[in-house]
Amino acid sequence: MTFMGLEHLLNWVAYGIVPPHAPYIAVNPDDQVIDGTRVALDQYGNAIGGVRTTYLDVPIFRYTIPNYTIPNSAGPSFLCSLAGFQTPLPQSVLQGLYKNEGQYLSAVNVRLSELTREGSWPEQYTHLFLRADAMNYAKEFLAPATAQG
Repeated sequence: MTFMGLEHLLNWVAYGIVPPHAPYIAVNPDDQVIDGTRVALDQYGNAIGGVRTTYLDVPIFRYTIPNYTIPNSAGPSFLCSLAGFQTPLPQSVLQGLYKNEGQYLSAVNVRLSELTREGSWPEQYTHLFLRADAMNYAKEFLAPATAQG
């Protein structure tokens, strides 16, 4: 994400290419704090709105925002409150979303092509980061049960 933001900033300053606009992160009203946050969450527990990536749009994980307090804990550690948390979705959810590794990788490639085409994601980072991560995640979280266990 840092590379993406820097790429957009440099292109804006050097070439006048205005970065793409992302919708604001959705929030719940003050009286509707859910899961320790006012940020509106999708069915997987991820933020709605904001800059999108395949990590959010083709989910394998739930990304918890910084300063989120884990239920039944004393609170987040300092470093975790800066970086947030990444928690794998339950296997039952993953199996419902993706029948196999290939289906997941195909969904990542489709969404990545859309993000690149609309100018949201710089093409030079697609293989190095998102596709490489997707292949690793597919092997780790979507491999057949016999290979995992």
